[in-house]
Amino acid sequence: MAITPAILRQRIRDLIGDTDSEQSVVSPFRLDLIINKQVHRIASRTIRPRETVQSITLVASTYDYALASSGLVEHVAQVFLDADGTELYPVPFELFNSRYRQATSEPLPSGTPREYTLWETAAQVMTLRIGPTPNSAADGPLKVYHSILPAMLSTSTYAGALTTQAIPFSDELIAGLEAACAAEVVSGMNAQNVEPLGLDKGIVVPRWEAEAEGAIRQYNLRQLKNGQRQDRVLRTWHRFTNRLAVRA
Repeated sequence: MAITPAILRQRIRDLIGDTDSEQSVVSPFRLDLIINKQVHRIASRTIRPRETVQSITLVASTYDYALASSGLVEHVAQVFLDADGTELYPVPFELFNSRYRQATSEPLPSGTPREYTLWETAAQVMTLRIGPTPNSAADGPLKVYHSILPAMLSTSTYAGALTTQAIPFSDELIAGLEAACAAEVVSGMNAQNVEPLGLDKGIVVPRWEAEAEGAIRQYNLRQLKNGQRQDRVLRTWHRFTNRLAVRA
């Protein structure tokens, strides 16, 4: 279940005992920076299903298409031509360029796209390059299945955009995120700030770090089991359809 940063921030304060709203030990800005950091740290270490299916309209004689999303594109799983369901085959960047020569004066002739490669612009925008270069928009649209890292949370205001953005984690990862943030907050405190909270850094920081690691591990194990279950279903279906084909 997703949670807003405003709620998470309060849960972290409750966990570390920083509940005096008039004299907070941890500044809202520092807490937001830590939340941002830990969201991306945890997201980059988890096994997640494809979170986005992006539809891209093709343009005649255009072979590069930016993969825009609400976050950073992390992994492209599959690319399909929506018109006929054909799956495009992934090709390494250098091999793709050698094959199609699209940025040269002697490119391979246009046609229906059958392959793709990926590259990043200087602004770190993940870009899909397809080949052959499409003849017309009628060849598309493309359906691109990819996973994303959550977008960075706004730190420009504490009462506006930050409170409305959702962190797209499950309950177990939210608990891990809360523990990871609390551990980082307290580990960065000096003795003068820790003492009013009644915390022992040597005890609570390792405990919260272990809780965060445990949450990531349990989530990944569950995702692996789900994937293995889907593989078993798929294998069973293939055996069944193969038997039908033999009987026919």
